[in-house]
Amino acid sequence: MRSLFLAGFASLALAAPRPQNIDIEAVEAAPDPVMVTPAVAAPSQGASVAAAVVEAAAATKVSLLKRTNMICGGEEDPSACIEVESKRDVQVRKRDGDCSKQPLGSGPVPSPDTAVAFSSNQDIQDLARSAPTPDGYSLVFSNLDGSLSASVYMGLTTMDSYDTLGCQNLCDRAVGCVAFNVYTERDPTINTNAESCPNSPSTTNFKCTLWGAPVSAEQATNKGQWRNPFQVVIAASNAYNRATPPPALGGFKGPFQLGGAINAPYAADGHDTFMGSRYDPSS
Repeated sequence: MRSLFLAGFASLALAAPRPQNIDIEAVEAAPDPVMVTPAVAAPSQGASVAAAVVEAAAATKVSLLKRTNMICGGEEDPSACIEVESKRDVQVRKRDGDCSKQPLGSGPVPSPDTAVAFSSNQDIQDLARSAPTPDGYSLVFSNLDGSLSASVYMGLTTMDSYDTLGCQNLCDRAVGCVAFNVYTERDPTINTNAESCPNSPSTTNFKCTLWGAPVSAEQATNKGQWRNPFQVVIAASNAYNRATPPPALGGFKGPFQLGGAINAPYAADGHDTFMGSRYDPSS
């Protein structure tokens, strides 16, 4: 009897659904997500997942070139190397510090016109606190002093006001957008340099960035930067994730939010109905 019971128990165990474990090797082999920080002082910027990957790869190549600043090889002596100014150095030199006028923003400029006053300005912070949360989205964080630096960056737009509904509309129209970030940015009105034009009055821009993956407060790490003597600052940063479930399909119930992953059962004829899994590093 005992042997029959054990055999029967073993057959039940074999018939029971086996858990579909995560493919750890596939997860470890997948490339790290590309973390993107939107451009500072840019009125608009378009991007896609593919473009972000290419941009990151190009940035790595340029970074290596900037560190070495060497070109090697030639007809007379293939092993000879000469030190040159990198393409990025030339671009930065031409772009930064030429004292040109910069676009004016639409936001309030605090008095005194300092980075500290901008960060603590109540009028600016009230914009974040009173901003409506759009239908179909959930508020991730509010009134932080950093904008998002995350993966699956989809672009930036400068708005005329602190407009969460307008930014939501841009996200809804962008295929694949599931999150957005609205914030204020303290920018210079002159492209400053330390010698010719070190002092620039500030302007306040309202920025909207779109993202193709859910975001979190831990990703609000872009605190601004220095543009020669001028300090760019971020304030009143709000972020929202799309909360709307996918639409229902004809002939099916749901969709339903589950507390865990599905453990696919065996079919009536005994074969495993699990068809595989795929790891998406962007989500």
